Amino acid sequence: MAFNLIEGEAGAVPITVLSKAGLEAWRDTAPARERDWAAATGFTGEAGKLALVPDKAGKLGRVLVGVGEDEAAMWALAGLSDDGSRWAIRHEFTRTDGKLCARVTSVGGWLELKARKLVMPPEDMLAVTKMLSRTEDFSTLPSSIKAS
Repeated sequence: MAFNLIEGEAGAVPITVLSKAGLEAWRDTAPARERDWAAATGFTGEAGKLALVPDKAGKLGRVLVGVGEDEAAMWALAGLSDDGSRWAIRHEFTRTDGKLCARVTSVGGWLELKARKLVMPPEDMLAVTKMLSRTEDFSTLPSSIKAS
């Protein structure tokens, strides 16, 4: 099941991580256009391979990332501002032998969509965020909130 932290998907490009076995399940539910594009480009879910899938307008609409059957993904909080307005999440992909094969760090902030300005998250979300696992090099980030 997909999970979104934002309302709507404007501007977001989904990244779908698939093993060869997972590709078959994805094909059962993927839009025909995406399924056909992946097939036409020869994407098989092979570890380390990518497929850049265009949207209806020809812009980047989805990224398919192949991972091996023996790989695992882990993520942890790499940074957070005291007020929770900025965050960094690190994803690490390892093989069963423990060797790191990919690392992605995503940095972001809470955006109030209607006002188009950076804000603090709701208190309950901040409380949950502060309980997340942290990387060894976790750092406190500066706030995104401008002083009045």
